[in-house]
Amino acid sequence: MSYNTRSSYTVGAPSTTIAIPFPYQLKADVNLVIGGVPLNGADAVWADPSTITVPTMSGGTVVKRQRTTLGTEMRAVLQPGNYNASSINSALTQLLYLQQEGQDRMDILEDNDGVILDELAASVAAAAASASSANTSKNLAAASATAASGYKDLTAADASNSLAARIAAEAARDATLAAYDNFDDRYLGAKASDPAVDNDGDPLTAGRLYFNTVSAAMMIYTGSAWVAAYVSGTSFLAKAGDAMLGPLTLAGAPTLALHAAPKNYVDQKISDVVNSSPALLDTLSELASAIGNDPNFATTVLNAIALKAPTNSPTFTGDPKAPTPSPGDRDTSVATTAYVQEALAGQEVTASPSADTNNLSGVDALGSEVTLILTPTASFNLTGVVPGNCRRLNVINGTSGASGRLVVLPHESGNSTAANRFSMPDMMPRFLAPGDIFTFVRAGSRWVPTGSASWTQSFPVWGDMVANSTPWIGSFSGTGAAGGAALNSYLATDTTQKPQGTFKLDTGTTNTGATHNGLYGGSQLNPAQGPGLVVGRLAVPLLSTVSEEFALRFGFHDNMATDSDVTDGVYWEYLRTASVNWSMNCAGGGTRSKTASGVAVDTNYVWLGIFVNSDWSRADFFISQDGRTWTFAGSQSGANMPIASETTGFGVVLRKSAGTTSRTAEVDLMAYRYDTYRGAA
Repeated sequence: MSYNTRSSYTVGAPSTTIAIPFPYQLKADVNLVIGGVPLNGADAVWADPSTITVPTMSGGTVVKRQRTTLGTEMRAVLQPGNYNASSINSALTQLLYLQQEGQDRMDILEDNDGVILDELAASVAAAAASASSANTSKNLAAASATAASGYKDLTAADASNSLAARIAAEAARDATLAAYDNFDDRYLGAKASDPAVDNDGDPLTAGRLYFNTVSAAMMIYTGSAWVAAYVSGTSFLAKAGDAMLGPLTLAGAPTLALHAAPKNYVDQKISDVVNSSPALLDTLSELASAIGNDPNFATTVLNAIALKAPTNSPTFTGDPKAPTPSPGDRDTSVATTAYVQEALAGQEVTASPSADTNNLSGVDALGSEVTLILTPTASFNLTGVVPGNCRRLNVINGTSGASGRLVVLPHESGNSTAANRFSMPDMMPRFLAPGDIFTFVRAGSRWVPTGSASWTQSFPVWGDMVANSTPWIGSFSGTGAAGGAALNSYLATDTTQKPQGTFKLDTGTTNTGATHNGLYGGSQLNPAQGPGLVVGRLAVPLLSTVSEEFALRFGFHDNMATDSDVTDGVYWEYLRTASVNWSMNCAGGGTRSKTASGVAVDTNYVWLGIFVNSDWSRADFFISQDGRTWTFAGSQSGANMPIASETTGFGVVLRKSAGTTSRTAEVDLMAYRYDTYRGAA
């Protein structure tokens, strides 16, 4: 018969588990061969006593399982001091497994070779029976050897298989004989009285066992006497399930958490609890009243707590109320809808720059609409504002009086971050004089002015020569050649300069030829009646030389074509004999102050601008060569500024002082404003 101590199968779908179908004593007795390769112990993980987890096996892999009992338990039980019921049972199980494995090896030989090895089967059976007779075992072994030798006429392959089977059978026989002999020496069997010698008639040694049939007890020899091998548990309390038959007396009060406590200890503790309670809560009745006689008090409390919002990240339902913080509050109190509405309706931020500012912050910390009030301490360029959540921005020049300053908002200035820039539809800057306001909204990633407001919003009087017409009525005069509009004239095809048509001034061919364009006549403007602003774009096609000398002046001044120099005004000047740079000038009553800027005069178009405060005590000069990058070049102030009684005009003048070759000036545009009083100041 087969005991199935070895088996094999072919893996179907990929798998990582192998089932163990036979019983075993030690995990080391189980051997696996996967795909012809013995399994490395480090790759095997026992999931449970009947399943081993291994690396993934692909479909078609052949798995072989075999039990090979080692026999260590039988040898161990024969040592002194090892006789007990558990070790004896283990040894007997091991002996059974060895016999099963020997029988399975015989069955395999019969199945694989087709040879019925009757003689070898008899040898194995005789080896197993030899536990009762060593002499019989020897005879059977001899008979097995004789039978094995009788297969000499088999084929070479059969002979090899027969030899292997004989060796396995002899090994099983020897192991069985040795195990039984050792077991027989240790366990002497069932006897009615204590034996004096072992089953072989040899003297007793310590560790020998026998079962006393009279007292029904296992006995062990100590070396000098037989004693009971174990103590009966009938008088002991089981760890689980038993009940004591009488009271348990403890030695004292418990000292550790898991110690049992005597009754007097528990009574005292209860008394201590009651005695420490308030007078109205020292009985169960009083405690019940305190909780409203609610048998579900814990549930009631939990339900009440569930209706409360947690202090950490609470979520409210319905229409919760909270105190409204004071306007401008910056602490961590809750902002109510009233506070938010008030804040959104009037959010303002004030900034007081003293120099050009490229990425103004402060607006970004407020809401969707913000009013930016600028109170600069110097005229400056504001090239960009950080938006944050703001989508509508009102920019106000909050300066006034003698402290008035000019704010320039350039178009797409490269000095600021792209997302913070102002983007003007007409690609022209915006000039904010004191009190001016411009509103911008977010369009994509830029600030864009609202409505149809253009750069001319800053100027009530202006002229752009793109219309190919003279912008000033009766403005051209002088002793030079006749000038006029000249569409697509000087640098008209230059893609960098891009003039939009010019008004041309021509000195003519005399050495004193002069011409001007603007508002003159002797009494057009009375200084010191309010702030003024003038801006122009012009070019000088041919520069002044020693042989062909001329002067060019632009701004607020009274110098007409018939005058040799300015008597009253604030103006830009190109006078080569004084400086090759544009100079910043003021004149009052014929006394002049002239300061050269850092910008040289060349033949390209240039933007020139002047801002004067309300009492004309200071003039700020600014200049740009590309219309995007503006520079405040300096200021004029002091005694030589024109006063209220020293009237002036506005415009550009070109005056020859040497040479008879014509010299010209090209004016692309001019604009001015003068916020003068209408009535008593």
